[in-house]
Amino acid sequence: MNTEQLVYSLIKEAIEIGMKDVDLEKSKGGYQNMLGQGIPNIVMKPGRSLFYIVQSNGDEIPNSRIKEIGLKLHQFGGLQLMQQAYYDIIKPFGGHGPNLKWVWENVGNWHP
Repeated sequence: MNTEQLVYSLIKEAIEIGMKDVDLEKSKGGYQNMLGQGIPNIVMKPGRSLFYIVQSNGDEIPNSRIKEIGLKLHQFGGLQLMQQAYYDIIKPFGGHGPNLKWVWENVGNWHP
């Protein structure tokens, strides 16, 4: 597997991890922002938080696999690759997507 394929697989995996927290039945439709971009209407499953693990006491801790994906992206292409991948990963999650920037805090050169 070449680097481009590996990067694609990491991005795909991160999206799949995030989708486990989304209530697909309630996440229908969406809206257009001022720039005409389609923004999905995303509803999280009860007790879930995108890219975080919610503990029984309600505390949220970053998903360790998502952090590992960020680190691998940094190893392959530094901050620039992480930034490019960030936008690919958050796109399906609308307003919930920016959670990723906090999960990746201090991974490689990443600073939210």
